[in-house]
Amino acid sequence: MTALGAFSFNGVLTPAKAGEAPDLAAMVESGDLAPLEERLPENPLVVEPVDRVGDYGGLWRMALLGGSDDSWIRRTVAYENFMRWTPDWSGVVPNIAESVDVNDDATEFTFHLREGMKWSDGAPFTAADIQFWHNDLLLNKEFTPTPAEPFINADGSPVAFEMIDDYTFTFTFKEPKGLFLQYLATARTLDNAAVRYPRHYLEQYHPDYNDDVQAEIDAAGESNWVGLMVNKSEFYSNTEVPTLNGWIFTQGYGSGNATAAVAERNPYYWKVDTEGNQLPYIDTVRYDILSDVEVLVTKTLAGEIEFQDRHLAVPANKPVLYEGREEGNFEFFEETPSAPNTMVMMFNLNHRDDAMREIFQSKDFRIGLSHARAFRGNPESRGIPLWDCL
Repeated sequence: MTALGAFSFNGVLTPAKAGEAPDLAAMVESGDLAPLEERLPENPLVVEPVDRVGDYGGLWRMALLGGSDDSWIRRTVAYENFMRWTPDWSGVVPNIAESVDVNDDATEFTFHLREGMKWSDGAPFTAADIQFWHNDLLLNKEFTPTPAEPFINADGSPVAFEMIDDYTFTFTFKEPKGLFLQYLATARTLDNAAVRYPRHYLEQYHPDYNDDVQAEIDAAGESNWVGLMVNKSEFYSNTEVPTLNGWIFTQGYGSGNATAAVAERNPYYWKVDTEGNQLPYIDTVRYDILSDVEVLVTKTLAGEIEFQDRHLAVPANKPVLYEGREEGNFEFFEETPSAPNTMVMMFNLNHRDDAMREIFQSKDFRIGLSHARAFRGNPESRGIPLWDCL
């Protein structure tokens, strides 16, 4: 087996004596919350500060456009996968997983979870949660008619799952899956699906565990249990579902005529800084729900947005934002887009013409074309750039 170590980003560092946010400490003192040592896993993930250890408190204000802008939520407060990319994008490291072992041909991935890790309601997070997602949702034809990447084999069949013990399980593929860990580090809905379904909460909405599930379906105004499960499992709209994220939504997004979605610190969050202080530092995250980009730009110029790139980072906004930096008390920051290749040239490697097929299948040809495009661009192409960083 080839072991993928935790590196410096996950649990290799040893935290100092744990500290916590003042509001949580007050809840512990009053008896309304368990002590911190009972809330953290045995080996919390230790995050090295980029600059310095932070201070507790504060409000992070952002904005969403309309009622279906949840991708910004997933990128900001919900990037919690088995694996994650390092801040410099140099590779992936364990995150929710404490470690992972990969066999020599990359067909078997054995994950080790953090003992004592908990959902946001204090219930244990174990391999049984992954088992529930795999056996009762992924393999269920009603809930998952067509399994998708990254949890499928080349023939489209679902990955095999084996629960070894409470904190160990294995995914096994029929053929090598060399990019599986990179998939698991990607901030897409499908790539962190396995860690979004708390078994102890969601069993009540599954017909295999609740004979009276129809009553739940009717009460929620859904037409079947699949729609019920989808809505009850969505962390940003259902404020009751437990989560592993750093903040818990107390005012949901995507329902009614709400003007904002609000999330508060998760007291059972499983990460600490190098001095042992439980993360996150920020008390509250607020997303104002706006009607258009112009309103977002106006709020930014008024100093009402703390940190955001979505909908702002387009060339059309740059002049007015640049001029308003001092009055609005904000600055630009550089970022590396996670998906900059919005136009990709893909050749037909099985071209009907033998000569063309031989050319297209040549790696040297494709490398040469890549260099030619880098230096000369596409002078005869049509269209306009789809992605342009601010």
